[in-house]
This record gives sequence, C-alpha cells and structure tokens, in this order.
Amino acid sequence: YQRRVRDVCLNNTEERMPSPFLTEKHKSYIKKLDDKKDTFEYLVTEHLRISGAYWGLTAMELMNGLDEMDKQKVIEWIVSCQLPSGGFGGNIGHDAHLLYTMSAVQVLCMYDAMDRINKENLVTFISSLQKEDGSFAGDEWGEIDTR
Repeated sequence: YQRRVRDVCLNNTEERMPSPFLTEKHKSYIKKLDDKKDTFEYLVTEHLRISGAYWGLTAMELMNGLDEMDKQKVIEWIVSCQLPSGGFGGNIGHDAHLLYTMSAVQVLCMYDAMDRINKENLVTFISSLQKEDGSFAGDEWGEIDTR
C-alpha cells in the first residue's frame, strides 16, 4: 500500500521520506506570478498585492534568490503605494492599512531602502491607529483585526 501526497511518499513499511526540495522550480514559479496579469486570480487579488509581494520576496530570500528579482522595480512600486497619510495601500490607488504598511516596510528593509519613503508620515500613520488600550486599528475607519 503506497500513496503520494504533495511530493511525499507514504508507505506502510518504510519511514516517511520527503522528496528533495525543488528550489529552481519554486523560484521560477514565484518569478512568473506577476506575468499573469490577465487572469482572474491576478485581478481579484489586486488589493492585497503588497502582502503577496512580501511573501514571494521572502521566499526568494530564503532560497538565496532575492537578487534574481528586479530590485529597483519592486522598490519603485512599493514607494508608489505610500499614501500622503504615511500608510501603504495593498496596491497603487488602494486605501492605507496597517497590514499592508507592515508588508511594505518589511520589503523595504529587505532591500535596505527605507530612505525612499516618508518615515515621518509613516510614524504618524501608525501612531494614529493605536487605541487607548495599546492595540491598533487596521485602518483610519477603526477596523479591528483579530488575527
């Protein structure tokens, strides 16, 4: 009796041995994600693109592939998502949110590019979301995120 589940062979008589991690295939997949702009999936996830970029770039970093990404293009796009309030939207033209702001800051830190944004407005935005009990709202309208 044997079955395959996500590249792991499960066999009743043998120990579970994962197959080798296919680094180049994973990197190739991540690099192609932004090429599929005409797909339904791409369009309906536009509002959370900045968080997706963070996760993809972090994965590339863990696979020693961050230098394979277009650093300047990523930085320019991230910077263009910062609003006058100091917060970042999930994409260009979207409202600022604490979670997207966190993702933007993390990406800019990965690329040592914090000097490219208005940090004073960033601090003002984050501070404006803090509640009396120390917690934070997600946005200017008071969304409370329980994640």
